Amino acid sequence: MSTVTRAGVELEQVTPDWEPEVTRFEYDQDTTPASMAVVAAVSAATGIDPEEIEPLGAVVDADALDALGRPRSAMAGSSVQVTLSLERRTVSVDTHGAVTVTSDERVGVRSEGVNAG
Repeated sequence: MSTVTRAGVELEQVTPDWEPEVTRFEYDQDTTPASMAVVAAVSAATGIDPEEIEPLGAVVDADALDALGRPRSAMAGSSVQVTLSLERRTVSVDTHGAVTVTSDERVGVRSEGVNAG
């Protein structure tokens, strides 16, 4: 495990460095909104500067995502996960303060060469 800081957000990397296609992070829900954790996690997993990442608001309602990530006491007994696509990665964030970033190649998503018909 290692600690990563991106755009002022501290994340704990909880997956081994040797598996680059899947990276899992945990963040402090008391101090970090889920939307910021997602941007920081994508930045850490891809090496893209946080300010260069496509706007999160273009793919998800950031306020709703932040509500999901509030400390568990606010959502007692609930376990919810939201999955979205950002920077050619599949990103999942859950109510337990975890963000998982998976390379789209790992999950079989292709953005080029798709025949619609």
